[in-house]
Amino acid sequence: MEDNVRENEIVHEIVPKFNFLYELGMPTGKKIKSTLFLMFIFVVGYIVLLINKNSISINQSVSSSIDIVSILNIVLLIGIIFTIIKLVVHIVFQSIQYKNIRYTFYRDHMTYEDSFLNQHKKNIEYKNVKEVEIRRSIWDRILGYGIIVIYTNAENEYSNGLVIFSIKNPKEHYDIIDKLVHSPLNTYNEETKANPKVEEVAENVENVEETHEEFLESLKHIEK
Repeated sequence: MEDNVRENEIVHEIVPKFNFLYELGMPTGKKIKSTLFLMFIFVVGYIVLLINKNSISINQSVSSSIDIVSILNIVLLIGIIFTIIKLVVHIVFQSIQYKNIRYTFYRDHMTYEDSFLNQHKKNIEYKNVKEVEIRRSIWDRILGYGIIVIYTNAENEYSNGLVIFSIKNPKEHYDIIDKLVHSPLNTYNEETKANPKVEEVAENVENVEETHEEFLESLKHIEK
């Protein structure tokens, strides 16, 4: 019972931290980057329209009853407002989602859980982990962030690992995870699976000890 409690004891936990600047250089910030690009186009178009407003008005046909400048002005303003709202929504959405993501590490396994909207949960036993890797670009180092990749033995390429994004102070987390994964308990289990003879040797040693005890016991009876 005590061993079971210790196995379910939380040893370490990681919660991604949202950073606007960091997201601009990450795949997770794809929607934010596309919205910013669209906003940039609308803003540049609006500035160009203001600069050339007089020349466009002069070249406009006198007989035309439609004010093209005013229409373009309204369209571009609506576009700017729309992209600003869209950007705010993406930032809030991403921030809330990060707060609902947990990477929980126990003594013999880890759990990934996303409880926001589309819920997702995944368990990985340390004995199935092949490698733990840390990745940090120059941009990551400047902002103090990084990525940790956990590779497993799964045959399916879509589930053969786990990528932990947006980690603050990743080196500290990496050291803890690496020690957990390569602890003597987990490496012993992996070695035993790779070398079945280990168990056989252990059984033979126990048999020899039992035989030796029986032999000593028989000697006592002879002496009597």
